[in-house]
Amino acid sequence: MNPASSLKPEPESGKQPGGLSELWAAFARHELWFWFGLLDIRLRYRRVVLGPWWVTLSLATMVGAMGWLYSTILNVNLAVYLPYFATGMVLWTFIAAQLTESANGFIQFEHAIRHVHIPLPAYLLRILWRNIIVLGHNSVIILAALTFGTAGGAAGVLLAIPGLLILCCTLFGMSLIAAIVCTRYRDFTQVVTVALQMLFFVTPILWPAESLGRHAWAVQINPMFHLVEVVRAPLLGAAPAFTSVLTAIGMCLLVNTAAVWLFARHHRKIVFWL
Repeated sequence: MNPASSLKPEPESGKQPGGLSELWAAFARHELWFWFGLLDIRLRYRRVVLGPWWVTLSLATMVGAMGWLYSTILNVNLAVYLPYFATGMVLWTFIAAQLTESANGFIQFEHAIRHVHIPLPAYLLRILWRNIIVLGHNSVIILAALTFGTAGGAAGVLLAIPGLLILCCTLFGMSLIAAIVCTRYRDFTQVVTVALQMLFFVTPILWPAESLGRHAWAVQINPMFHLVEVVRAPLLGAAPAFTSVLTAIGMCLLVNTAAVWLFARHHRKIVFWL
């Protein structure tokens, strides 16, 4: 299907759709974000021999080098540490890319928003979909690291799928909130960038959660840890802790409820903020 065929203006109804209707329309018109997400990947890597595999190659090089370095610093067996670090790093790269790009999610599509009627959340689904595609490429790094270490097997991969769905749903809600706030207050994009950098160092990605010992409570109050853990733990051959599952689901519901409320309240103003 040609994505341009989905850009036909909708008939005038004399009344703007409500926020919930526009959200539903964004999901219903899946051809918009699906095909445009693929187009974004093609345009980003046109005339590049390896295409998106360059991103995977550079990330794999960094994971390999840092995995060896930090396993030595932390005095952890590389076969144990590398799958842990690789899985966490690939997932964090996905999270950081999605939230960073979504901070300018409406701003970067200002021209299209002003001239073509497309449900606004579709632009964020477009960003999410293209980052999922990149995550699919980067998953090769996880498979290589699990093969080198101790893999969770096919059952671990299947158990990680619900966790990945929870992560993607939560990221969509967070993306919608970030896009609205950053469109209204442009300086907030820097806050998102700085916050992600800080969260990276306080979230068990480079270091195992168990290394905190009696201060492990600091990890448990970090919601980003639970979002990563519901995907990482099954891949490493362990069932995610009930606390992590409960926290991840609760965060998904809370974030998306806040996102729907915020969008319903301000969706008509976004075009004037651009």
